Amino acid sequence: DGGDGGWAELSVQAPGRKSVLFREYLNPNRRSGALRWKELNLDLGPFAGHTAELVLRCYNDPGKTTVSDWLSWRDIVLDYRENAVTLAPPAALPASCNP
Repeated sequence: DGGDGGWAELSVQAPGRKSVLFREYLNPNRRSGALRWKELNLDLGPFAGHTAELVLRCYNDPGKTTVSDWLSWRDIVLDYRENAVTLAPPAALPASCNP
């Protein structure tokens, strides 16, 4: 059973402030490519110099369940780069990465 999907959300919380940087509904029953690994480059610049928490959250809409809904986060890197250039992920993943 593939489940009914769920939300993946990444946010940053600092005292008196919360910012959602990424949110996507992942549905395993669709062949949309939503369940492939994705590379994201997110700007944490507004939080520079402040203590903050990185929050990885998985949840579902009211009336749905989280049974058989899986989500994985991997290779999370926090990096400071002065004058950084944000690169877009590749248009397509190698065939070996596709389910």
